[in-house]
Amino acid sequence: MPGADEVIFATHCHNDLGMATANALAAVEGGARQIECTINGLGERAGNTALEEVVMAMKVRRDIMPYTTGIDTTKIMAASRMVAQVSGFAVQYNKAIVGKNAFAHESGIHQDGMLKNAETFEIMRPEDVGLSETNIVMGKHSGRAALRAKLSDLGFELGDNQLKDVFVRFKELADRKKEVFLTLLLDSKNRVLREIQVSEGSLNASIVHPREVFQPVIRESAAAVLFVHNHPSGDPAPSREDLELTSRLRDAGALMGVRVLDHIIIGSDRYVSLADRGLFD
Repeated sequence: MPGADEVIFATHCHNDLGMATANALAAVEGGARQIECTINGLGERAGNTALEEVVMAMKVRRDIMPYTTGIDTTKIMAASRMVAQVSGFAVQYNKAIVGKNAFAHESGIHQDGMLKNAETFEIMRPEDVGLSETNIVMGKHSGRAALRAKLSDLGFELGDNQLKDVFVRFKELADRKKEVFLTLLLDSKNRVLREIQVSEGSLNASIVHPREVFQPVIRESAAAVLFVHNHPSGDPAPSREDLELTSRLRDAGALMGVRVLDHIIIGSDRYVSLADRGLFD
């Protein structure tokens, strides 16, 4: 086409058939040098080409797409979250690149492979898009290697027999249909002395009281405790009652000289550590 060398061709794709990213990349290969796209693929109907998808596709597959965008990919996740917050359109969990599950692994086989070599299951690093690390999700499909790694991150070193017992209980708890509140009694080296089931049913302040929780702690002369309970809904996000109860238990432990290490809430496919959220700082 005469004069084509003086024109910047652009591509503008919609995702009605789920092929916006593929079509945009095909257009680049055909000569387009401008992609009209949006963060998180926001747009009318099924959305537009997702910026994060085309950028990371070209970054990861430079062998077949030798193009550059000039975009700092480590800012992608922050930009995605900001757009989601401002627009009110939440990012679906399984969204490529920026979805909550994009770098999450629950299957035991996947987790074991990830712990040995991340390249086994991930085509890109979470750091490339602004995340700190891969999320090894602890759920009912998890394996022992992942559980041992998570416990080690929390400061617990368990023997093989202890790990076996904890693994069985974890699987049971992740699949329970009622809320169960457990207290793990630990010695000065964070070794598990005993497991106490405090309650079963709805979790609230009237059922779980510091008095009942700490009676066995004192009786067994435990040096530290770890609290665990499940959310049968599958969503481990802490409720207001969870946070209030955790604060009361933390303060009660401090008065008695017992270290409260964490309160872990287990869902169907992931867990939340309230220590990771700064509740015990």
